[in-house]
Parts: sequence; structure tokens; C-alpha cells
Amino acid sequence: MRKLVTVLAVLACAAGLSAQDEKKYTSKEGKFVAKFPTQPGTIVSTAKVKAAGQEVALCTSDKGALAFTVGYADLTAEALKDSPAPKVLEKSEQGLTAQTKAKVLTAKPTVYKTGAKEYPAREVVCERDGLQMRFLLVLAETRLYQVFVIGAKDAIVSKEADAFFASFEIRN
Repeated sequence: MRKLVTVLAVLACAAGLSAQDEKKYTSKEGKFVAKFPTQPGTIVSTAKVKAAGQEVALCTSDKGALAFTVGYADLTAEALKDSPAPKVLEKSEQGLTAQTKAKVLTAKPTVYKTGAKEYPAREVVCERDGLQMRFLLVLAETRLYQVFVIGAKDAIVSKEADAFFASFEIRN
């Protein structure tokens, strides 16, 4: 599972996270907050990687059979100039599933709301080798955020997973 998480991070994540308390992490550079589930022995790690001409990073917390990750990648204004947000999000989904060789089970456009702002988003669930991946892709200006949980089918829709997604907040 760690290899799969790393591949996903290389595609679209970057974060420099710091702990505010046991569960709440803030990325000043990434301008987001998320609450990672923790337990004794849980490892929260960050890693930076050069990929596709971008520096990307990852913050992951493993809890039993689940991995929780938040990250972002900055896209250039030029790259977004001729592509509407829904198309950018679809291409991001296609890139993730092609790289991980995962089969898309569901994908739908949505809107991510934070405070008074709304951003185009996409919810995706895909599967590979018995593991499922639940993604929230959010395009905020030129930054592509990616929030995801990887685990068993029931685990990715658990109260714990739902709380993790609900805790994600973009900070301007």
C-alpha cells in the first residue's frame, strides 16, 4: 500500500505539514488544514519528490488498514488558460487511474465550499488489487488539492474516513 500511496503523491501532492495538536495538521505553504486519525505507533510522514517538472510532496498517516493523505500541486496559469476546471479535474483523475492502473468505480463533479468561496471539485472512487481509493480533487485557482483515503471497501466510507474528508479545509 505504501508504494501505491507514493505513486499517487508523485502525481498531484505537495505539502509541508506541521502539527498544531495530536490530530490537526496545518500546511502554511499549502494553505490547508486536515485532521489525521492517529493512534499509538501511527506514522505521519512527509516526502518531497521531483516529478513531471514539479516539486510535489505528500503527508500520509497510516491507521491499520487505511492510509490518509492530503497534498497539492501548483499548476501554471498557462496550462489552465485553455482548459476549463472540469476538464482539468477529469484529466487529473485519468492521470491518477492510469498511473496506478486502478479501475474507476464512480466519478462525479461536485463543488467544494470553504467559507464564502466555492471551488470546482471531483469525487472519485477507484479500485486496484482489492484496495479502494477515495479521492477528492479540488481546483482552487491554480492549485490542485488532492485528499484521499486508501483501504478496504467498507473502510473508505467509514465514519473515520468521512470525518477526515470533512476536516479538510483550504485556508487563504
